[in-house]
Amino acid sequence: MLSKSNQPWKEITRWEEIEGNNIQDNVIYRLFAIPFLGKDLKLRLKDKEFRTAIRVMLQAKESEMDRERRCYPNSRNVQVYIDNYHPLIYTIYPGFAGAQTLIHELEMPTGSDELYWLTFMRGDSICKHDESTSERYRKYAVEDFGLRIKRPKYTHKGSTALKPPDLQEPDPSLYKCRPRYWELYGGAYLVQVWRSRVFACSVDAIKTIPSNPFSPPYPDVMCFEESWHPKHGRRRSIQGLEKRHTTQSLRPNEFYRDALRILGYTKRRFGPRKYEDADSFLKNLKIVYSDLADREMRRPSMETIALEMKMSRKTLKECLERFEIPWPLQF
Repeated sequence: MLSKSNQPWKEITRWEEIEGNNIQDNVIYRLFAIPFLGKDLKLRLKDKEFRTAIRVMLQAKESEMDRERRCYPNSRNVQVYIDNYHPLIYTIYPGFAGAQTLIHELEMPTGSDELYWLTFMRGDSICKHDESTSERYRKYAVEDFGLRIKRPKYTHKGSTALKPPDLQEPDPSLYKCRPRYWELYGGAYLVQVWRSRVFACSVDAIKTIPSNPFSPPYPDVMCFEESWHPKHGRRRSIQGLEKRHTTQSLRPNEFYRDALRILGYTKRRFGPRKYEDADSFLKNLKIVYSDLADREMRRPSMETIALEMKMSRKTLKECLERFEIPWPLQF
């Protein structure tokens, strides 16, 4: 150990700095506020008990520092916590002011015992796809924001054999339409998704921090957004159409289709794409038109109607002409 010195010193904060044999003989190191000349520190580290004690203390300090980095505003008052880095998962507590506007807009439950989860992942990681589509969807980013499903309450009378009941999806008949769900940590947690956003950029391009965990309200790229509500169902929209030039001329209808498939909407909604009579076509057209108008709160475009009916814009236009249905539609 050294006495006071004006020579510059290096602080050791990680065990890897010692384990990697990076200690230099003539450099002064500070280890838990105690200065050591490098060659003296090397000598001390040959003592097994000293080495073990230093390793345990440094690893404990690393763990404490890592937890502090994951917490906002700090580990003594956690409002946002980084649960995982790859994929990025945030736990958001009810007291976090930065989530209140979105929670209010989505009309989510706001009790003090609620817990919210936010995750960012690659577009190919939600559903299974073949190799070609996986490569395509990998270029997209997905943000999901949802609510923890609580475990049913249970009681036990001193028996250690009993365990909490398994998590199950709530009865879908309680909702206008079934929401999306995802599991965390092998089913330990079940999250009900209230908002999904798909971005026409890689997940690495979206930068967030615990104090500001959400993506920008108005992103710099095209963004598909789907919100869900137990009573109102789903609403979908595309933002950032004016930013198309930044996404290699990606067409909105192509992006809309990709976003739906990324989120797992692969089943056809209606029967055959070729309609033999005007009545069946008009019936499905009215349902789609009304549903889209309710969700998007505006007159739906021909592109979005065609996508929802699982046909091309050209095929939709041909059907309109064949059955003598004027455009724009007057429903």
